[in-house]
Amino acid sequence: MMTRSLLCALLLTVAVPADAANLVKTYSYFAIGGRTLEDIEQQLAKHGPQVKSTGSRHPGATQMAFTTRISYASQSGSCRIADAVVTVKVKVILPEWRRPRKADADVRLFWDTLSADIKRHEDRHVEIAKNHGRALEDALKATHPQKDCNA
Repeated sequence: MMTRSLLCALLLTVAVPADAANLVKTYSYFAIGGRTLEDIEQQLAKHGPQVKSTGSRHPGATQMAFTTRISYASQSGSCRIADAVVTVKVKVILPEWRRPRKADADVRLFWDTLSADIKRHEDRHVEIAKNHGRALEDALKATHPQKDCNA
């Protein structure tokens, strides 16, 4: 399963406008089984990613890290931030149902709807993170000059 998860991880660099934070997004998947809605629910609770802040498992998760690259411009008696670039690195973890051949049509429909909702929910976290990265860039670029670059 670990090898499959690594093989399923997809690196996707999203092109964003020059005034926006950079985004690097990866996907990884964890396998679940089950033939019934109850089976799927139990599998998600058992195999879903564990969120450190709550200690509980979830049907999906998004891990993120912000890195900042800043360049400075020094002039006589002052230093200002010349440029700031924030990169938001996210890893989206989603379930992958190993669909039994004889799964009922209503269970398949439920899964298709649920998995789309989980992905949409996690993608919203990514969008929020990207917006915060952009706001951080803007705040850094708007910082007032200091007496020197060490300050």
